Amino acid sequence: YKQEINSYDFREFALQIITKCGAVAFRTVEETLSQDFSSFIAGKFIIVDDVVFSADKKELVKYAPEKIDKKYIIPSTTETVRRGAFINNEDIEDVAIPASVTHLGTKAFYNCKHLTQIEWSGAKTSGSEVFRECPKLKSVYTDNLNDFWNYGCDNLSSPFINGADLYVNGTLCDEIIVPDEVQGTLRAFKGCKSIKRI
Repeated sequence: YKQEINSYDFREFALQIITKCGAVAFRTVEETLSQDFSSFIAGKFIIVDDVVFSADKKELVKYAPEKIDKKYIIPSTTETVRRGAFINNEDIEDVAIPASVTHLGTKAFYNCKHLTQIEWSGAKTSGSEVFRECPKLKSVYTDNLNDFWNYGCDNLSSPFINGADLYVNGTLCDEIIVPDEVQGTLRAFKGCKSIKRI
């Protein structure tokens, strides 16, 4: 079967596996087919501790759904978190997003069922449903209140942070943690009925 498939087909297959399924699935497919796919992703992607990045490390492409770490600190070289990058991970509880990150893709953390806390210093734009189906997300730590855009706290009375609605899976994030000296104003939370503690 492998002899009937040309290298272009393998290259496209390898790229789909690495971007859609992650590093663990990528290695599993390599082992199953007894095929080394590393040359097909060279120059496009790099794998660091089961996390797939663009070759220049500016984009976090895929965090393996099978990765069992409880906390992950996104590297400071990262500028973008791709759409669905952390989708369906069942172990991650705490994610630190550095100031270098300027965009979170749509559904970046979709269905991370144990995600409890976000430490957010960056990300100026976000796609939709970034934290959808994250029922345990209750706490956001930020060092810049200017990152909160409440848009009148929308019709659900929940705040936005960097454009990402903190209304998640029928529940509302209810705690915002800020250090002593922060930029911004508490007016960001005016009318946000969901916030119980700052």
